[in-house]
Amino acid sequence: APQSRLASRAGSSRWRPLFLLAGILPALTLFAEDKKSDPPSPPKPELLLALPLGVSAGATSHLVLRGKNLDQCTQVRCAIPDAKIKLLKAGKADVPDKVDGKKVGDQQVEIELALPPETPAGELELTAQTPAGEASLKILVVAHSSLIQEKEPNNGFREPQPLTNGHSVLGSIQSAKDVDVYRLDVAAGSPIECELVADQRGSPLDGLLTLYDGRGTIVAQSDDQSLTADPRIEFTPSTAGPYFIAVMDAHDSGSLLHAYRLTVRSKSK
Repeated sequence: APQSRLASRAGSSRWRPLFLLAGILPALTLFAEDKKSDPPSPPKPELLLALPLGVSAGATSHLVLRGKNLDQCTQVRCAIPDAKIKLLKAGKADVPDKVDGKKVGDQQVEIELALPPETPAGELELTAQTPAGEASLKILVVAHSSLIQEKEPNNGFREPQPLTNGHSVLGSIQSAKDVDVYRLDVAAGSPIECELVADQRGSPLDGLLTLYDGRGTIVAQSDDQSLTADPRIEFTPSTAGPYFIAVMDAHDSGSLLHAYRLTVRSKSK
């Protein structure tokens, strides 16, 4: 009898792990099904480009912030206490032909940004908030008196837009083979610098600057710099009079996203 009891115990002990495993497997299956049913995390937002490429202190500006995963944006904020930001709309955005959507994004947020007059010049960070997280982008703030907007038509020497030394103009190469021309009135012997900013701020524009004298002769030209596709010209005019600076895309591309900021300033000798 003792031997039969021992045999019975040995037999039951051999089956016990199988019973335990049989109880664990359904629980593991339910856990795996629960994991499968969890919804994926929403993608985080990205900000890639802000249009236009600058805003004025003491003014209200309409801004388009382009990027990815922005359609659920609920708020845009900045660090200026008295700034007022109004979210206008958020959603899908068209990607122009021959423009890399990975660089400019396929969604956008439109805002109205009102900055107080005492806002310091320089970079200002904007942050877009979505349920999946935040994304930030820096824009440039300049004095209200030194920033102007491009005005069409300005496509040639007969209809150039005046650009005063010490000012910046916000424009865009709106279509293929578009050219924007500005007139500069400078004194003889006074060095000037013409700087185009586009690529540095995420614009797809591959800028080309060409400087002409009053007779239409090319006196200087610039395409890329060493670290950017943005051009810059330094020039000392030998004679006074009108000069013309032309802006175009080096590949004859263009769209409303091909934005730029052109600045003309005096340069120390």
